[in-house]
Amino acid sequence: MGAKSQFNRVVHILEAIQSERYPTAGSIAADYEVSERTIRRDIDWLRDFHNAPIEYDPRRRGYYLSDPTYRLPALTMTEGEMIAFTVGEQVLSSYRNSPWYEPVHNAFARIESLLPEQVNVSAHLFSRKVSVVTPPFAEIAAGVWEPILEATRNSRAVEISYRSGGYTHPRVREVRPYRLIGQDGSWYLIGWSEHHEEVRVFALSRIVSAVVTGTSCEVPADFNPEEYVDPDFGVFNRRAEGAQEVRVRFDAEVAHLVTERRWHPTQHFDTRPDGAVELVIVTNQTDQVLFRVMGFGPAAEILAPPELRSRAKEWIGRMHQRYLGAR
Repeated sequence: MGAKSQFNRVVHILEAIQSERYPTAGSIAADYEVSERTIRRDIDWLRDFHNAPIEYDPRRRGYYLSDPTYRLPALTMTEGEMIAFTVGEQVLSSYRNSPWYEPVHNAFARIESLLPEQVNVSAHLFSRKVSVVTPPFAEIAAGVWEPILEATRNSRAVEISYRSGGYTHPRVREVRPYRLIGQDGSWYLIGWSEHHEEVRVFALSRIVSAVVTGTSCEVPADFNPEEYVDPDFGVFNRRAEGAQEVRVRFDAEVAHLVTERRWHPTQHFDTRPDGAVELVIVTNQTDQVLFRVMGFGPAAEILAPPELRSRAKEWIGRMHQRYLGAR
């Protein structure tokens, strides 16, 4: 039963107790057609989370309020908080592939249930006028999340069957989990790979199966997830390269699209006399830079570092062969 139904139920419980008829859990349960255990759980919730002064009178064999003036507090929101609440519910949808989606979704529903009716209606009306387009989320195989979470939480190694890019069949790898990262609808496990003898990044969407082993493991004191993650570009195995200065030239026709976008906290732009603009950033996720820059087609040119420019030339060469070589 949802949070809205629970809230309606506890309001009914309070009304019954405030009537000074000394109702029992059984009589309230009969009125609302639920079990006595459910009513007792609701009463405990009222006491624990809302400080409701509900007492039991053994002589009258029923519940009463030691403070008859008690009222269940309503949750109030400013207009800005209401907007953030309605938008946040939509943003949450991009993490439907995580085990936290349902609990957080239920928390949103519980908050909504505590809103005064007028605010609740206003929030729903406003949500019809705001849409958030969330990124596609990666599908994660059933049975993967539970062992990954158990291994990460309890500092245990996990044996995974992993489908690496470029390989037809999955391969078995033993990993000591260090950190779980969610980014743009995808989830990654950063950990020590026994096979590679180094810290690697594993996409949960590529894990076919996972089993927790009995091997204990601890996260090294010098482990720094920022060496593997750039919040603005993603999670990739590029730690060996380290952070590098990346320079990209964009033609004048797309300069306005480039400068109005926040690419990275380190970004700065240099405008050329011909209207072209040069973007300069510092990141360790050069692969992701390449993906984004290629989206601008011939209007963009990677200038530095040399290794990234060479990868771009290789990509373009292969594209040339695919489109023109087949004639």
